[in-house]
Amino acid sequence: MNIKKIITGAVAGVSALAVCMPLNISAAAPEEEYVECDDFPLISYHILDDHVEVVKNPILKELEALIAGGTDKAKEAESELASLLAKVLTNEVVIKDTVNGLPVTEIAYQCFYGDDRIKSIILPDTIVAIEGSAFEKCSGLLSITIKNPDCNLVSGVYYSISNDTERVEWKEGKKRYSKYVPKYSGTIYGYEDSTAQAYADKYNFNFELLSDGTHAAKLGDVNGDGRIDSVDASNILASYAVFSTGQASPTSTEVAASDVNNDGKIDSIDASKVLSFYAYSSSSGTLSFTDYLKK
Repeated sequence: MNIKKIITGAVAGVSALAVCMPLNISAAAPEEEYVECDDFPLISYHILDDHVEVVKNPILKELEALIAGGTDKAKEAESELASLLAKVLTNEVVIKDTVNGLPVTEIAYQCFYGDDRIKSIILPDTIVAIEGSAFEKCSGLLSITIKNPDCNLVSGVYYSISNDTERVEWKEGKKRYSKYVPKYSGTIYGYEDSTAQAYADKYNFNFELLSDGTHAAKLGDVNGDGRIDSVDASNILASYAVFSTGQASPTSTEVAASDVNNDGKIDSIDASKVLSFYAYSSSSGTLSFTDYLKK
């Protein structure tokens, strides 16, 4: 199901049930496109220029806001929310690798926040980042399979503050780096020497290796989607921001894909070379990435 939504600063109303779209919304902002997940419509695929992000269904967010606000639209919103929940067909979510011909690259902030329905989730090797609180308070979540060994998991993927959490210090003596990480009892599945494995080791989560073949890194193709483009450059810059703080170190797989100039570092120079090649190849350039770097 394709969902078109006008972005506004405030929610002004809800839809008729048949179309499930909000009423009375200002048209001042540009239109954005969402594709609802077929069997788990509580999330949607947000279609951007060159990639796709998995987000909490914007309709769900608006309905919840109306209900919480106690407005005269609350009862109508409750009815629509019940209809949306009735469309949930599975608690074992498999994220697509492509939507509308674009790679699905990110799990957005608080995407599954507070959802106690989901039992397992499988993320394709196109996913390069899982943002903070993505699975916070998902009390029924038993397993997460991460097929991209270089996927960036921020400290707050399972971020929660409750009686069931333990305190973790990123850097001793620096309180602003303090985080609370839940005692997640499920299992994370991923590749050996992956960021998923490092994350599981750091917080003492259960981890099991995937055995469905090896994952070979290709220079420049950071997200493993078979292309070298602006998404890869963006991922290199994101990695650089993390590694430059000393909070984490790149894995051998990350270095193999991202250290474009072979200087032993992942930094903005590598991203610049990827962007330069992307511009070249977009203008009908025929050289391979490795040959282009030799110019």
